[in-house]
Amino acid sequence: MRLSAGAAIFTVAAGALAQSPFGAPTVGSGLRSAATAALVANDLAFATARADGRTLILSGTAPDAASVGAAMETASSVPGVSRVDAKGLSILEASD
Repeated sequence: MRLSAGAAIFTVAAGALAQSPFGAPTVGSGLRSAATAALVANDLAFATARADGRTLILSGTAPDAASVGAAMETASSVPGVSRVDAKGLSILEASD
């Protein structure tokens, strides 16, 4: 079954409207998704990201200080990110 040009345009427009209340994905959701994918790809899944505009806010418990630095560097490399707030990251305390 082939769609007419009008039906195809309507289908694309309806899909775009379903993305957000304003008809396009929000900047924050795109940054959050991209940051999450980058963190997971770099074995930094301890960190979770949320976006406030173009600022990524990281939270979670890192195994060591080097991992905190790696998470911050990875998040800041995501295109469109203007700032990374890592105040929500903590370092796992070693048990004796």
